[in-house]
Amino acid sequence: YLNYFGDDAPPAAMVSPGNLADCAVGASDKRYAANGELYMVVSKDLDGILWDAARNLTNTFTPKCDSAGGLGGLCMNDTRSSLSRYGMAASSYDTGVAHIPVTLKWPVGDLMDKTPPADPPDTGNNFIMLMYLEDHFPAPAYRGIIETTTKYGRLTLNPLRFIRLACVEPVSAPRIFTDTTRIGFPAFTKAANSKVVTVTVSNEGNTTLNVSQIGYVKTTNIPKDWLGLSTSALTVPAGIPNTATFTVTLNKTTTDFTSGTINDLSGYIFLKSDAKFPRDSINIVIDKFLVADTVLEMKWDTVSTNCGVRLMVSNNGDMGDDGLKQVNLDFVKYGGECDTVNAANAKTPTAEIYLYDGGPVVVREITPGITYSWTNTLFNPRFLAKESFKPILGGVTGHFTGTGLDGYRTPTFVNRDSTIGVKAVYYAPTGGGDSCNFVIVQRKYFPYKGTAVSAVTIGEQIDWDIPSDTGQNSSAILGSLTVYQRGVDTINGVECGGTQTDSSRYGAALLLGKYSQAEYVANACANDTKPYGIFSERQDTLFKYDSLDGQTDQNRAGKYFWGRMSASGMSATTAKTDLRTVSTYYYNRNFSGGTDTVTIYSAVASVHAGKATGVHTALDSSLLRAFKWYNNHLRPTCTLSIGSCCVATSNDGRTGNVDNDPDKLVDISDLIALVNYLYVAPFTEPTCLLSANIDGDVDNLVDISDLIALVNYLYVAPFPATSLCK
Repeated sequence: YLNYFGDDAPPAAMVSPGNLADCAVGASDKRYAANGELYMVVSKDLDGILWDAARNLTNTFTPKCDSAGGLGGLCMNDTRSSLSRYGMAASSYDTGVAHIPVTLKWPVGDLMDKTPPADPPDTGNNFIMLMYLEDHFPAPAYRGIIETTTKYGRLTLNPLRFIRLACVEPVSAPRIFTDTTRIGFPAFTKAANSKVVTVTVSNEGNTTLNVSQIGYVKTTNIPKDWLGLSTSALTVPAGIPNTATFTVTLNKTTTDFTSGTINDLSGYIFLKSDAKFPRDSINIVIDKFLVADTVLEMKWDTVSTNCGVRLMVSNNGDMGDDGLKQVNLDFVKYGGECDTVNAANAKTPTAEIYLYDGGPVVVREITPGITYSWTNTLFNPRFLAKESFKPILGGVTGHFTGTGLDGYRTPTFVNRDSTIGVKAVYYAPTGGGDSCNFVIVQRKYFPYKGTAVSAVTIGEQIDWDIPSDTGQNSSAILGSLTVYQRGVDTINGVECGGTQTDSSRYGAALLLGKYSQAEYVANACANDTKPYGIFSERQDTLFKYDSLDGQTDQNRAGKYFWGRMSASGMSATTAKTDLRTVSTYYYNRNFSGGTDTVTIYSAVASVHAGKATGVHTALDSSLLRAFKWYNNHLRPTCTLSIGSCCVATSNDGRTGNVDNDPDKLVDISDLIALVNYLYVAPFTEPTCLLSANIDGDVDNLVDISDLIALVNYLYVAPFPATSLCK
């Protein structure tokens, strides 16, 4: 006799591929919401080989229950069972002291007779004893500061139940299992080759299993003849041996797909048998099996500044690896982080993540308003999703080091429909000093097949998780440069012995430069530093578009991002929550084919000890230092400059227009604006902080020295000029 716990439901409530209905609604995390039931199977022999069909002992199906919440009825999660080792004769009881027959008083309703209806009920005194916990809310209800919510469960009073199980004869029934439940990536085959997979079917029942039907359903590339089966039926004996096999052939004809393309094959194989319902059928999922000549497996590497931050990167363009920790532009590894102790109520115990995940975006508009190709890496680091980039063979790739840098080169990776190829190189400065908190990324985009590709939007999206007490971030526009995110102080206030607040932590991406191949040929120092657009948005608004497989969902996601990324300029949401920043570098660009390539350089930077009230001075300086490093190390023969809001709001290229006067005048109103920013709550930040760097501080710090310099310029002879804009 074997007793086990299962998350299951009566046959009428079963849904394929398994039951998802018997759940509590009072748990905020559905992974901890499944109600269980107790089952028993009986073997025909003492070797434990010939098992019969499962019996549901408790039958307590309570969907949408909420014991503590008062709605939906009582939850019945039958669990923690304990079965006696042997059957017992209820007519006598051994006390262990003497053989003294006693009369046991059994609980009312304890007797359970699972004898098959065709057989007479058990009339003897031989029983197996079972005890279990009738849990009135699934999953343990851990108590503590963090677990006061319903994530793991609720505190409930739960009775212990006792059952006498009448001894029964095994029911004759086969039981079907397969050794294969999924066929898919990383398995793949080349266009000219077939892939044959052998599936073993096991019969763990006690009588012959008859598989009456083996068939398939294709959900991609339906018109093509890419899937074949060696048989349509099987017979599997019970006992030893108890297996039989059949084969699945993928890319059956070897002529359906063209060399040099990437094609994903999806569908499922179904087996119908005479095993007991609802366990009579099995599906084997074909999940993104790839037909391609050059697909690579997933690879990860880490680039490191060796003095400040590290960043995990992949060969398909992903950064961050879904918040792996200590490789996410954080400062823990090299001792720059003070928050390394578990903090009560913190979303994460330490400040180990700034850049959670991110990477490139390519959207193609195939039929305006109807059909789109949407490709990105965010939250798809294993690139099993159809919309993620796929790396292919070719070129020099992998980790490398150079003078003053640590780097990684990706192979070419291609978008969803293999029309756009991308190559990326990551550079982490290792020279120390002021180059410890940023990583620079070069990406080249080109028509992968060498033919013209129209209506392409190219960008980047990053899920910043700047350390914060409750995981909340805020965002704002940084002058004319970018949109940044910062932490929010909500619970713990000042940390690290009074030296650190989460609101002084920042993260941002900056476009360092972009140019086309034609622009580069005409001018080797071509460098456009103005992004088409950047916006920040709530994560829960964008997250629903991240893992969509079907073409209908692809069209919906592609259409949404095509529309959002069509907006030029910069915008920042006012929400304080989990946020994402999306940058558009090229909108609706046409590639003419051949060597028509665009090159984009961007920097990702983080700051862990910025200015909480003075906002982003440290981040501003870090990004400008990243631009300087890019110019000096990657474009050393050029004299490049990045767009400056200071220049744009000045008559003479000098600082001083602190109040952003449209006439660009520098007067007492600018002095008042600077005083308010430095000393008067709510410390209103100037529209262009670079214009407030009156004394020309090399790090663009704005402090009392700038106030003195502005007073001297306005009122103290010889009225020294303000500094030149940076």
